[in-house]
Amino acid sequence: MAASPPLVVITGPSGVGKDTILDILIKDLPNLYVPITATTRKPRLNEIHGIDQLFYDNKEFDLLIENDSLIEWAEVYGERYGVPKSQVDDARLLGKDIIVRTDVQGAFNIRNYDSLSVLIFISPPSLDSLEERIKSRGGNSVAQIQSRLSAAKDEIEKADLFDYVIVNKTDNLDETVRELKVILAALRFSIDGNKI
Repeated sequence: MAASPPLVVITGPSGVGKDTILDILIKDLPNLYVPITATTRKPRLNEIHGIDQLFYDNKEFDLLIENDSLIEWAEVYGERYGVPKSQVDDARLLGKDIIVRTDVQGAFNIRNYDSLSVLIFISPPSLDSLEERIKSRGGNSVAQIQSRLSAAKDEIEKADLFDYVIVNKTDNLDETVRELKVILAALRFSIDGNKI
Protein backbone atom coordinates (compact mmCIF):
# COMPACT_ATOMS: atom_id res chain seq x y z
CA MET A 1 0.00 0.00 0.00
CA ALA A 2 1.38 3.41 -0.98
CA ALA A 3 1.76 6.01 1.77
CA SER A 4 -0.86 8.71 1.61
CA PRO A 5 -0.61 12.14 3.26
CA PRO A 6 -3.34 13.34 5.62
CA LEU A 7 -6.85 13.86 4.32
CA VAL A 8 -7.24 17.55 3.43
CA VAL A 9 -10.60 19.25 3.83
CA ILE A 10 -11.36 22.51 2.05
CA THR A 11 -14.34 24.59 3.01
CA GLY A 12 -15.53 28.17 2.93
CA PRO A 13 -18.66 30.17 2.23
CA SER A 14 -20.83 29.54 -0.81
CA GLY A 15 -19.42 31.56 -3.71
CA VAL A 16 -15.88 31.88 -2.34
CA GLY A 17 -14.40 29.97 -5.30
CA LYS A 18 -13.78 26.45 -3.96
CA ASP A 19 -14.78 24.70 -7.19
CA THR A 20 -12.64 26.99 -9.35
CA ILE A 21 -9.64 26.46 -7.08
CA LEU A 22 -10.07 22.69 -7.11
CA ASP A 23 -10.45 22.62 -10.91
CA ILE A 24 -7.04 24.29 -11.23
CA LEU A 25 -5.41 22.01 -8.65
CA ILE A 26 -6.77 18.88 -10.34
CA LYS A 27 -5.22 19.97 -13.66
CA ASP A 28 -1.88 20.91 -12.08
CA LEU A 29 -1.41 18.03 -9.62
CA PRO A 30 -1.75 14.56 -11.21
CA ASN A 31 -1.66 12.75 -7.84
CA LEU A 32 -4.57 14.78 -6.45
CA TYR A 33 -7.94 13.10 -5.93
CA VAL A 34 -11.16 14.94 -5.07
CA PRO A 35 -14.01 12.60 -4.09
CA ILE A 36 -17.27 13.10 -5.96
CA THR A 37 -19.93 14.33 -3.56
CA ALA A 38 -23.21 12.46 -3.16
CA THR A 39 -26.25 14.75 -3.10
CA THR A 40 -30.02 14.85 -3.22
CA ARG A 41 -29.79 18.07 -5.25
CA LYS A 42 -31.14 17.88 -8.79
CA PRO A 43 -28.49 18.10 -11.54
CA ARG A 44 -27.91 21.50 -13.05
CA LEU A 45 -27.79 21.90 -16.83
CA ASN A 46 -24.88 19.87 -18.28
CA GLU A 47 -24.06 18.16 -14.95
CA ILE A 48 -23.44 14.41 -15.24
CA HIS A 49 -24.01 11.76 -12.55
CA GLY A 50 -20.68 10.29 -11.48
CA ILE A 51 -18.63 13.17 -12.87
CA ASP A 52 -19.94 16.40 -11.36
CA GLN A 53 -21.85 14.89 -8.42
CA LEU A 54 -23.48 11.60 -7.47
CA PHE A 55 -27.18 12.45 -7.75
CA TYR A 56 -29.50 10.40 -5.52
CA ASP A 57 -33.12 10.66 -4.52
CA ASN A 58 -33.97 10.84 -0.81
CA LYS A 59 -34.56 7.08 -0.43
CA GLU A 60 -31.20 6.26 -2.03
CA PHE A 61 -29.46 8.79 0.20
CA ASP A 62 -31.18 7.31 3.26
CA LEU A 63 -29.64 3.95 2.32
CA LEU A 64 -26.16 5.48 2.11
CA ILE A 65 -26.61 6.77 5.66
CA GLU A 66 -28.09 3.50 6.97
CA ASN A 67 -25.23 1.49 5.44
CA ASP A 68 -22.61 3.84 6.97
CA SER A 69 -21.31 4.54 3.45
CA LEU A 70 -20.47 8.22 4.04
CA ILE A 71 -17.61 9.69 6.07
CA GLU A 72 -19.87 12.68 6.69
CA TRP A 73 -23.11 14.16 5.46
CA ALA A 74 -25.15 17.28 6.13
CA GLU A 75 -28.19 19.16 4.95
CA VAL A 76 -27.25 22.42 3.23
CA TYR A 77 -29.81 24.84 1.78
CA GLY A 78 -32.49 22.12 1.88
CA GLU A 79 -30.47 19.39 0.14
CA ARG A 80 -28.26 16.65 1.57
CA TYR A 81 -24.60 16.22 0.66
CA GLY A 82 -22.10 13.57 1.73
CA VAL A 83 -18.67 12.12 1.02
CA PRO A 84 -18.57 8.40 0.11
CA LYS A 85 -16.17 6.35 2.26
CA SER A 86 -15.29 4.01 -0.60
CA GLN A 87 -13.83 6.84 -2.68
CA VAL A 88 -11.58 8.03 0.14
CA ASP A 89 -10.49 4.49 1.06
CA ASP A 90 -9.70 3.57 -2.57
CA ALA A 91 -7.68 6.77 -3.12
CA ARG A 92 -5.71 6.14 0.09
CA LEU A 93 -4.81 2.65 -1.09
CA LEU A 94 -3.32 4.26 -4.21
CA GLY A 95 -1.34 6.83 -2.17
CA LYS A 96 -3.28 9.76 -3.60
CA ASP A 97 -3.34 13.27 -2.14
CA ILE A 98 -7.01 13.61 -1.18
CA ILE A 99 -8.92 16.86 -0.87
CA VAL A 100 -12.53 16.77 0.29
CA ARG A 101 -14.71 19.79 -0.47
CA THR A 102 -17.43 20.30 2.13
CA ASP A 103 -19.19 22.88 4.27
CA VAL A 104 -17.98 24.00 7.72
CA GLN A 105 -20.18 21.51 9.56
CA GLY A 106 -18.91 18.71 7.30
CA ALA A 107 -15.28 19.72 7.92
CA PHE A 108 -15.69 19.26 11.67
CA ASN A 109 -17.51 15.95 11.13
CA ILE A 110 -14.57 14.73 9.03
CA ARG A 111 -12.16 15.78 11.81
CA ASN A 112 -14.21 13.54 14.15
CA TYR A 113 -13.94 10.71 11.58
CA ASP A 114 -10.22 11.23 10.96
CA SER A 115 -8.37 13.10 13.71
CA LEU A 116 -5.30 13.60 11.47
CA SER A 117 -7.25 15.40 8.75
CA VAL A 118 -6.09 18.91 7.87
CA LEU A 119 -8.80 21.57 7.69
CA ILE A 120 -8.37 24.55 5.35
CA PHE A 121 -10.79 27.48 5.30
CA ILE A 122 -11.05 29.56 2.12
CA SER A 123 -12.17 33.05 3.08
CA PRO A 124 -13.38 35.93 0.92
CA PRO A 125 -11.54 39.25 1.37
CA SER A 126 -14.85 40.75 2.58
CA LEU A 127 -18.57 40.03 2.72
CA ASP A 128 -19.11 42.73 0.07
CA SER A 129 -16.81 40.95 -2.37
CA LEU A 130 -18.54 37.64 -1.60
CA GLU A 131 -21.94 39.21 -2.31
CA GLU A 132 -20.66 40.39 -5.70
CA ARG A 133 -19.39 36.89 -6.52
CA ILE A 134 -22.70 35.28 -5.57
CA LYS A 135 -24.66 37.82 -7.63
CA SER A 136 -22.39 37.35 -10.65
CA ARG A 137 -23.06 33.59 -10.69
CA GLY A 138 -26.78 34.25 -11.22
CA GLY A 139 -29.62 31.88 -10.43
CA ASN A 140 -30.17 33.14 -6.87
CA SER A 141 -33.07 35.23 -5.61
CA VAL A 142 -32.51 38.18 -3.29
CA ALA A 143 -33.66 36.01 -0.37
CA GLN A 144 -31.23 33.22 -1.35
CA ILE A 145 -28.36 35.70 -1.61
CA GLN A 146 -29.15 37.09 1.84
CA SER A 147 -29.40 33.56 3.26
CA ARG A 148 -25.99 32.66 1.82
CA LEU A 149 -24.42 35.87 3.13
CA SER A 150 -25.86 35.26 6.59
CA ALA A 151 -24.48 31.70 6.56
CA ALA A 152 -21.13 33.03 5.29
CA LYS A 153 -20.87 35.43 8.22
CA ASP A 154 -21.40 32.55 10.67
CA GLU A 155 -18.86 30.39 8.82
CA ILE A 156 -16.20 33.11 8.72
CA GLU A 157 -16.53 33.48 12.51
CA LYS A 158 -15.42 29.82 12.82
CA ALA A 159 -12.34 30.24 10.58
CA ASP A 160 -9.98 30.39 13.58
CA LEU A 161 -10.87 26.76 14.36
CA PHE A 162 -9.20 25.61 11.12
CA ASP A 163 -5.57 24.56 10.65
CA TYR A 164 -5.10 27.05 7.80
CA VAL A 165 -7.02 30.08 6.53
CA ILE A 166 -6.40 31.30 2.98
CA VAL A 167 -7.97 34.53 1.75
CA ASN A 168 -9.09 34.13 -1.88
CA LYS A 169 -8.50 37.68 -3.05
CA THR A 170 -10.83 38.83 -5.81
CA ASP A 171 -8.22 39.32 -8.52
CA ASN A 172 -5.49 36.98 -7.29
CA LEU A 173 -6.67 33.39 -7.72
CA ASP A 174 -3.11 32.33 -8.63
CA GLU A 175 -1.89 33.28 -5.15
CA THR A 176 -4.64 31.23 -3.50
CA VAL A 177 -3.75 28.19 -5.60
CA ARG A 178 -0.04 28.69 -4.86
CA GLU A 179 -0.68 28.77 -1.09
CA LEU A 180 -2.67 25.55 -1.30
CA LYS A 181 0.05 23.87 -3.36
CA VAL A 182 2.64 24.79 -0.70
CA ILE A 183 0.48 23.23 2.03
CA LEU A 184 -0.14 20.07 -0.02
CA ALA A 185 3.57 19.71 -0.85
CA ALA A 186 4.51 20.04 2.82
CA LEU A 187 1.92 17.43 3.83
CA ARG A 188 3.15 15.09 1.11
CA PHE A 189 6.70 15.59 2.37
CA SER A 190 5.81 14.95 6.01
CA ILE A 191 3.51 11.94 5.33
CA ASP A 192 3.29 11.32 9.07
CA GLY A 193 0.42 13.79 9.54
CA ASN A 194 2.25 16.34 11.66
CA LYS A 195 0.92 19.84 11.10
CA ILE A 196 3.45 22.33 9.73
